[in-house]
This record gives sequence, structure tokens and C-alpha cells, in this order.
Amino acid sequence: MEKMTTKTGIVLRIITLSSLLLSIVLVCTTVPGYSQNTFTGTFLADSRPYALKYLSIIQTGNVISGSLIKVTPNGTGGTQSNTLSLRGTTDRDAVSLTIDRLFGDLVINGRKQGVTVVLMFPTDSGSISSVVFRPTDENNYNLLLGQWQEELATIHKDKERLTKIANAEKERSTKLANALSDDINEVKSTGINRNLDDIKSALDDEKSAIHDLENNLAELRQDASLRPMTCYQANSKVDYDYNSRMAYSYDSRLGYAHDKFIASLKDLERRLSGVEAIVTEIKQEAHDLAQAIKESKYPRPELRVMPGEERLVLEQYQALAASARNELPSLKATHSDILNKAKKTMHEGEATLKTTQASVRCD
Repeated sequence: MEKMTTKTGIVLRIITLSSLLLSIVLVCTTVPGYSQNTFTGTFLADSRPYALKYLSIIQTGNVISGSLIKVTPNGTGGTQSNTLSLRGTTDRDAVSLTIDRLFGDLVINGRKQGVTVVLMFPTDSGSISSVVFRPTDENNYNLLLGQWQEELATIHKDKERLTKIANAEKERSTKLANALSDDINEVKSTGINRNLDDIKSALDDEKSAIHDLENNLAELRQDASLRPMTCYQANSKVDYDYNSRMAYSYDSRLGYAHDKFIASLKDLERRLSGVEAIVTEIKQEAHDLAQAIKESKYPRPELRVMPGEERLVLEQYQALAASARNELPSLKATHSDILNKAKKTMHEGEATLKTTQASVRCD
């Protein structure tokens, strides 16, 4: 009987102790401010390709501490990171975190939703962005970070390759357009008209010189017609008419105009000899530029000239060259006639001088 009483007492004490423990648990879970360590852990927010965030939290009672690592692309095929220290408090599933910053602390609110942590970050525009952090560990975070860094390096390498190709296409099109533009401008500013004007001006000077030369001959003949002829008249006056006045008109005035004619003629003939070559070159440049633009896979850069703009210029240039070629024979013939006439005039003057001087005997 006593043994039964003893056993019953032990059972009653065990039941009483269990009830006491259960009451303590119930009290702890209902007392305001009490919180279990529900936030402790490591979490990951995968916002690639913009960012990768690693959150590490330790909860002691209702006090939170930890860190946030934010990794973003650095723009050169790698990543850059920023580690922020966190501190805050919890109230059941709600959390309020403070990030210490140089220009004022940043307060972030959040909550626990199942196994995830949702933090609400203010954006630059003033709105709120909710970022979901999922449970992870250090190894998984490092694995994802390494994979992303490899992807960024590959993307950057491909971008550099494509940029190189785009720049090469741009450089080729620009080079072709510049060469075409330069040649078009050269054709536009051709000196064919200027050469023709210089040739005609030289012919006018030659005509003026031969006119004066003929007048000089007429004066020489007038002076040689004096009778009786004197030594002074023959050896001074008539000699001066030929060796000074006629010689100046022939050697200096006509000679200068002749040199000007020949120089302008050579320059014009040089230009005309290159017409076909420059036309062919321009047509080829326009074709190459059109082909480059057609084959380009990237936006066309701003070019100094476009294919097709050369057509009217070439038509006008070829017409001008053809006109100059047609005119040249007549200009050359006029020049030859003037030279022959001048030589004949000088021979007549020389013969008159000799006859005049031979007609007198001077001691």
C-alpha cells in the first residue's frame, strides 16, 4: 500500500513538472517583446544581371546584427562589391534594420515570409523596391558569384569583339567615303577651265606682241626709206629699230606670252590625260562604299558623301574635258600661226637692216 502511494506521488510530481514547463513556454511565447531566432541565417537575392546580394543575419533575442554584400558589374567584364554593416530589431516576423552610411543612416524595413526574408529598399526615384532573400549558404553564394563573373567576362569579351568589328566597319566606310569625297572635290575644283583661260590669255598677249612687232617693222622700213641714207640713220636709227624695238617685242613680250602658253598647255594636257583614270577611280570608290554600306551589320556612321552623289559631278567633268579637247587644236593652230608670223616679221626686219646698212659706206 505504501509502495502504491509512493509511485502515485512520483507520477503526480512528473505531471506537475511537465505542466510547469509547458506554462513557462506558453508564457514566453505570449509575453510582448519575446521572439525566437527566426531571422538568423544567410540569404541570397539574385537580381542578375544587375546585382547579387548576400545577407548574413544573427538574431539574439529581438536584436539583429549582420552584414549585406552587394555585388554589381564593374563595366569591364568583372564585378565590384560593397559590404554594409546591419543592426536592428525584430518584432515577431517584422524586422527594422539600420545601415550606417557616411551621409546619414539608411533604415530598411522587412519581414519574414516562410523561409524567405523580404526587405524593402528605397530607390533613387523615391519609390520602394521589395527584394526577396532566399536561404543559401556561403558555398552556394560563391558558386553563383563565380558563374556570374565568368558570364560577365564572356559577355564583355564578346562585346569587345563586336565593338572591334563595328569600329572596323565604321573605319572602312568612313575611309572609303573620305577618299570618294576628296576625289569628287578634286574633280569639282579641276583646273581645266583655268588652264583654258590662261591659254587664251597667253594667245591674246601673243597677238598684242605680234601687232607691236609689225608696227616696229613698219617704223623700221620707214626709217630705212630715208634718202639719201646716212651712216647715222643706217647704223643707229634703223639698227635701233631692229635690235632694240623689234627684238624686245619678239624676245621679251612674245617670248613671255609663248612661255605662258606652253606652260598652261602642258598643265591642261596633263589634266586631260588623267580624266579617265580619276573617273574610273571615283566610280570604283562609289561602288566599294555602296558595297560596304550594304554588307554592314551595324548602324551606318555619318559620312561625308554617299554613293550616287558622284554621278552628276562626273558627267559635268567629262563634258568639260571633252569640250577642252575639242578646243585645243584650234588654240594650238592659232599659236603656231602667231609664231610663224613673228619669225617671218623678224626675218623681214633683219633683211631690211642688212640692206640698209649695206647701202652706205661709213669710215
